[in-house]
Amino acid sequence: MKNTKKMRGLCAGFLAATWLFALPAHAQQAGASDIVNVNINVMPFATLEFFDADPLLYLEVPPPGSTIPKTGVEFTVIGNASATLSAEPDSFIQIPAAQYPGINFDPYLGRAKQSGQEIGYDLELRFPIPGPNTGLPLNQEGPATSPSVDIAGSGGAVGGVLHLIADPNWTIYGGIPLPGLYEGEIILTLTAN
Repeated sequence: MKNTKKMRGLCAGFLAATWLFALPAHAQQAGASDIVNVNINVMPFATLEFFDADPLLYLEVPPPGSTIPKTGVEFTVIGNASATLSAEPDSFIQIPAAQYPGINFDPYLGRAKQSGQEIGYDLELRFPIPGPNTGLPLNQEGPATSPSVDIAGSGGAVGGVLHLIADPNWTIYGGIPLPGLYEGEIILTLTAN
C-alpha cells in the first residue's frame, strides 16, 4: 500500500508540472524596439615612420676650406589627430656670437663629437611639408618644435624632413674642426593632441 500512495503522489506531481509547462509563455512583440546607448572612445594617436629603415643623421667634416654638407632624414607621421613634433639634441655647446652671423648673443647649438673634438649644429625641422622651417631656439638649450599639424584632416599621413646644418666655424674656439665623422643624438618627441 505504501508503494501505491507514493506512486499516486508522484503521478499527481508529474501532472501538475506538465500543466505548468503547458501554460502559454509571454512572447515579446515582433517589431518592438528599444534604445541602447553606446559610447566608443577613440583615443588620439600618431606614429612616426622613417623612409629609410636605418635613419642616420650625421655630420661629416671635409678637409679645412670646404663647407659642411647638409644631411637630412625624411619621415611620415600617420594618425587620427593633430600632432606636434619636437627634435632636441642630447647635448649642447655654446659658441661665440662672432661664429654665427646675424645674432648678437652666444648661441646654443647641438653638440656632435669625434675623438675629443666638438662641433655645433643647428636643426631644420620641416613638418609638415610644405611648411615652415623650425630651428633650435639658439638663445637657450631646447628643442626645435613644429606647429600643430592636423594629421586626420590631411588624409591620415603627413610628410616631413629633419636636417642637420653646420658650419666649419661652429666650434667653441672658432677654429676649424678636424675632418671626420662627428656623432651625437637627437631625441624626437611626437605628441598627439
